[in-house]
Amino acid sequence: MRTKLELPEMLTFDVRSAFEGALSVSIGDEKASCKVSVPQNPIEKIEFKEKQVDVLKNGTEQLKLEITPANTTDDRGVTYTSSDETVAKVSSTGVVTGVAPGSAVITATIGKFTTQCEVTVSIVPLEKITLAKRTVSVKKGKSTSIARTLLPSNQTDGTAASA
Repeated sequence: MRTKLELPEMLTFDVRSAFEGALSVSIGDEKASCKVSVPQNPIEKIEFKEKQVDVLKNGTEQLKLEITPANTTDDRGVTYTSSDETVAKVSSTGVVTGVAPGSAVITATIGKFTTQCEVTVSIVPLEKITLAKRTVSVKKGKSTSIARTLLPSNQTDGTAASA
């Protein structure tokens, strides 16, 4: 007894790089093939959309990389590096995080191509600390808490209060 095998009428495949070869389909003694040619379309250049970005300490910014041509058949694997990780760190996806005030250069590399973006990290200075209570009475051996507010609320300079 033969089992009937059903194939779709249209065969679809994705091509992710330059390719020269054949697509073959065989069922029993029946065969069909098609020559497939996908020409190379090499990278010509890469560029950051922004040549300079400002980031707050502890803030993030997604860098945008443009690859020309957009439909390249070359590997698009990007490596990001920071010239000074004590100022700005960069993730494997191009997200920059401000670490401390200063400047750093982020470099993106694909094969033999590189591009750079200057990052300036700054702070929003702490202007005022307010406490929820002006006076507190605490018994010996006990503790209490006092809520504090740092102003402006978006400051990036001070994160803890000390007694």
